[in-house]
Amino acid sequence: MHIFGFKNTNIYICPINGFIYLITIMKPLILLTFLFFLTICGCYVKNGVGNEYFRISDSFYQPWVLSEDEKGTSITVKIVKATNDVLFDSLIFRGVKLPIVSSAENNQVVLKSTLPVGISRIEIKREVVKKPDQLLYKYKGIRGYYLLKDIRREKGIYFK
Repeated sequence: MHIFGFKNTNIYICPINGFIYLITIMKPLILLTFLFFLTICGCYVKNGVGNEYFRISDSFYQPWVLSEDEKGTSITVKIVKATNDVLFDSLIFRGVKLPIVSSAENNQVVLKSTLPVGISRIEIKREVVKKPDQLLYKYKGIRGYYLLKDIRREKGIYFK
């Protein structure tokens, strides 16, 4: 008799009970295989903990008032030891995704962005995403984010 492809077996296993037995035996193996593929093929995103691609030396935001109608906040992130394969994309500040402008100063990469409030002379593309403050980047084509947990507030600037 042939049971599940085995020849010359003296044990008769009902196909339904045999299948249930096989599934019961295979559960740990299926689970381990699934976990293995999840770790190997899963979404690989580096977050802010232990980032080896760059290091943030300082991050702060500064509110500003130009007139009664035109106000906003400037966000600055200073980065040291960035690898050449890192491309900084944008940042999320107070649940709003904003574009960034980068420049080099004193062996640092300085990323700046502005969140206008009210009427603005400059059109800035922004998108409400309702996520925590973070810096979005790509490393060799792989998207990543760095949580800006220690961003501090600077004294506001009032232009007259």
